[in-house]
Amino acid sequence: MKKKITYCFFLCSTILVLGALRVQATETATNEAPILTAESLKLLDNYSELSVLKDWMKTNSSPGVSPGRGIPGLWTNAFASDPKEGKLYLPQAKDANMTKMMSVNNTISPAFTNGDDDHMLLLPPGSSDPKVVVEKADEYALYTSGGGLTNNVTANNEDNTAKLELIADASGVTFKVTRLVEDTQPTETATLNTKFAFKDVKSVINATVAEYLNGNAGGGRYSEFSGYYYTTADVTVDLSKYLATDRTTLKIKEENPTIHVGDTWDASQYFISATDQDGKQLAYKDIKVSGDVDTSKSGTYDVTYSYGGLTQTRTVTVEPALSLTVPESVGFGSVRLGANMDPLTWEKGQDIVVTSSLKNGWSLTAKIQKETKDFSNYIYNGNQLLNQNATIATSTAIGETTVNQEWNTKTGIYIDYSKANELRKDSAEIEWTLSPNANEVKE
Repeated sequence: MKKKITYCFFLCSTILVLGALRVQATETATNEAPILTAESLKLLDNYSELSVLKDWMKTNSSPGVSPGRGIPGLWTNAFASDPKEGKLYLPQAKDANMTKMMSVNNTISPAFTNGDDDHMLLLPPGSSDPKVVVEKADEYALYTSGGGLTNNVTANNEDNTAKLELIADASGVTFKVTRLVEDTQPTETATLNTKFAFKDVKSVINATVAEYLNGNAGGGRYSEFSGYYYTTADVTVDLSKYLATDRTTLKIKEENPTIHVGDTWDASQYFISATDQDGKQLAYKDIKVSGDVDTSKSGTYDVTYSYGGLTQTRTVTVEPALSLTVPESVGFGSVRLGANMDPLTWEKGQDIVVTSSLKNGWSLTAKIQKETKDFSNYIYNGNQLLNQNATIATSTAIGETTVNQEWNTKTGIYIDYSKANELRKDSAEIEWTLSPNANEVKE
C-alpha cells in the first residue's frame, strides 16, 4: 500500500354453533315458538314438564353424559378439540387484532332417544319459519340477544382485556380477536385470558319429533306436549385450544458487525435467541438468514435475520486487514537563521494511523520525493536522515496504532536546520508504504 502526499514545511353465540356454519341473518318470525321464561311458562300447558325442559337446556349435562346436551355443554364441546388449522395468536400491543378461519366440533349427541328423527334444533339459516326442523349439523347458526338469529356474535373475555368476534358462513367460522389492553409482560411469558362470556345464547327444541329423555331430572319422559320451545343462557367458553398470546421473539446482537478482509463471516455468532408462537426456544437453524457478505473485499453488506414475521437487519462492514491514514499536509513551522535552531517537530494533531488485524504485524516506511533542492539533507527519521532510515514503525498490535503519538525532537520525522547557512523555504512529498510482515505474506 503506497500513498503520496505533498507536505509544506514553512519554517362471540348459539348452542352447538359453528363448524361449517351456513347462515344468514334473518328476521324473527311473528309466529316464533314461545320463550321458556318463568313468566311465559305459566301460560303454557304442561307447565312442570316444560320447566324441567327449560332447566335442562340452560345447564350442562349430568355426570356420565358426554358431551353436555344443554346449551353450555354444547358450546364447551364445540371448542373442546384442537382446530386442524392451528391456534390464532394475538400480539401484546393494545388494539392488536388477528383474524383466522378455524373449524369447530359441530357434532352433537342426539337430544332424543327414538332414532334418526331425533334432533336438537335451532332456527335454520335463511328460514323465516322458526318451526322448520334443522337436520344437518352444518346448518347450525349463531344467535345474539334481541330475539333473532345472526351469523355474527361478539364476546369479551373474563378480564375484559380482549374482544372476540365470531362470523359464520358457508366456508366455516372466522375468529376475529382484538387486544383491548396492552399486555406488558415479557413476550416469552405473556398470557391471554381465553375464557369468553357469551350473553343470551338462544336454543330451540322440537318437543314433537320424539320423546325426550331428560338426562338431568330423573329420566322423566315428556311426550304429552308438542311444539317448539326456546330458552336462553349465558355461556362462558374456554377457547384455550383456539386462542393464545403470540410469544414469538427474535433477539440479535445490537451492534453492527465489523470484520476484515480475509476473515470468515459467521452470521450465527450474532444470534442470541428466538422463541416460537408458543414460547418454545428455537435453534439458530430455525431462523432464516438472508444477505451475502463478500470477505474478499472491503465494503458494507446487509444481513437480515427473520422468523415468524419478525425481522432484524444488521450492516456488516468489511474493512481492509491493513489500512493507513495520513494527513493531507503538515506544517513544521520556522526558525531564525543563526539563532539557536532547535529541530522542527511533526505538527500536533496531524496523526499517522495504522489499522491492522494481522497477527504477524506490519511495517511502515517513508521516502522523500519532489523535494526542493537539497531538502532531504535536513529531514530526519530518528537520528538518521530519512532517506538513510526509511522504516518509520513496525508493530504487531491489533487495531489502531497512532504512529506519531510519541514523536519528539529525537524520534520520528523532524526537520533540523542547524547546518543551514542560508535562508530556505522548503517543501517535499512523502511516499508512505505500509506492508504486512513477511510471515503474514506467506500465510
